[in-house]
Amino acid sequence: SVSCYLRLEITLENPVRMFNIEVEILDINDNAPQFRRDVIHLDISEATPRGERFSLSNAVDPDVGSNSVKTYHLSESEHFNIEVQSGREGSKFVDLILIKTLDREQQS
Repeated sequence: SVSCYLRLEITLENPVRMFNIEVEILDINDNAPQFRRDVIHLDISEATPRGERFSLSNAVDPDVGSNSVKTYHLSESEHFNIEVQSGREGSKFVDLILIKTLDREQQS
């Protein structure tokens, strides 16, 4: 995790004394994760085989460490599942996985 410090020097008079102060600013979870786009558009053919993976754009969260993006969830779907992988420094990468073939004629 990235550390953030504020360094100060305080001078007291009578008698004169100098103190160096280092304040560590701790991150709080004050930002919600956001996707770069409001809508992710995928064109998927009916001929796409089960198990095909589609990489999705990851969400961005200005918070760091334990306050950043933890995981992703997909609403209930009989056709898709997601798999989340962790990268370096806690970043998350998500793939959408086709678990049941698509049939355009069966969709309403």
